[in-house]
Amino acid sequence: MNRKCIFKRAASVFLALSAMLCLTSCSQLRALQLTGMMSEEAEKIHPMSEEIIRCLTEHDREGLKELFCDRVKENEELDGQIEELMEFVQCDVYLSADIEDSASGGQSIESGEITDWTVRPQIPYVKVQVASEEEDGRDAVRYYKVAYGWKITDKEDPSMEGLHWIEAELLNMDEKVWIGTNGFLNDAEDLQEQSGSEV
Repeated sequence: MNRKCIFKRAASVFLALSAMLCLTSCSQLRALQLTGMMSEEAEKIHPMSEEIIRCLTEHDREGLKELFCDRVKENEELDGQIEELMEFVQCDVYLSADIEDSASGGQSIESGEITDWTVRPQIPYVKVQVASEEEDGRDAVRYYKVAYGWKITDKEDPSMEGLHWIEAELLNMDEKVWIGTNGFLNDAEDLQEQSGSEV
């Protein structure tokens, strides 16, 4: 009887230790996965943010348009929206920017492969210099905040991959310009509703 009791206790301790080890291993594995996803996200967001800044500060209309997904580029109003954005973001000299490498968003993963990946990054400020039209001749410095919606991956419909919208805000002035769609498109009907035209 004494031997049975010792065996039961040893088995209980062994099971408890095994469960703790399994839970610890799973949490460490999940932490490694999250770290890897954050690193991959930063590797994608930083260059996209830099390209958006370049297009805005150099007024590269065609370059900016190419960043949008095919579905948004089909919208007849996009060229006019881009023109409005370029007029809004005044820049004679690009000075600096603060780029955030992480963003809100979401992913769908099937069999270890990302099938849908959407992010909403922000560029807290883009600092530019604008030539003065005043008599004192002093140039003005402006700060713009930029946010954008980007579908990095869509295995089901690759025509949805790319930017869906950009919002630029002139800081301290409460002036904003929004181009693209109102959120992320799910299908062609969404674009048709937003543009009022057939896709």
